[in-house]
Amino acid sequence: GTTAFSCVVTVNGVRSNVFWKITKGHSITLNSTQRFRSTNFYVGSEYLSPLTLTGVSKELHGASVRCGASDGGTNSFQSGYGSVNVLYRPNLVGSLNFVSAALASIFTYHFSVDGNPIPTPANFQLAKAGAVQYGSRYTFSSSSLMISNMQYADTGTYTISVSTVSGSDSISFYLSVYCLAT
Repeated sequence: GTTAFSCVVTVNGVRSNVFWKITKGHSITLNSTQRFRSTNFYVGSEYLSPLTLTGVSKELHGASVRCGASDGGTNSFQSGYGSVNVLYRPNLVGSLNFVSAALASIFTYHFSVDGNPIPTPANFQLAKAGAVQYGSRYTFSSSSLMISNMQYADTGTYTISVSTVSGSDSISFYLSVYCLAT
């Protein structure tokens, strides 16, 4: 994606150099697909310095962007500006492809999900053999699915889907229900 920032520096007649600093943690390294362009314009007593970042990936999400100026001597300043908010599609990773649960038990399937915006339980959907599963037996948290009161009919292939404004992803697993020997 592409994002743009703008900086205005009042220089009061002193010729200044405007600069940009992008940090995330200790420093930021722009990879070969990420580009930045900044051109300074002098208008009256102000420097206008737009910054355009292209090829922005999720690794740049949360980076701090600061604008600063220097008169070439000992006078310089750096001001806080903002941060990069990169929207990126959810990515689901399941814990196992084949799982089992005891009859009449509570089954929990763990997964991890990443994305911006961060998916909430309302963004998830469960399907078995293509049919969406609804009801109080099925509960999502931000990192797990819980199915209560397991029945033999619950055996089958399930697909967990997540969808946000940034995109969607899904994972599948096979669940087998067994009876505990008494």
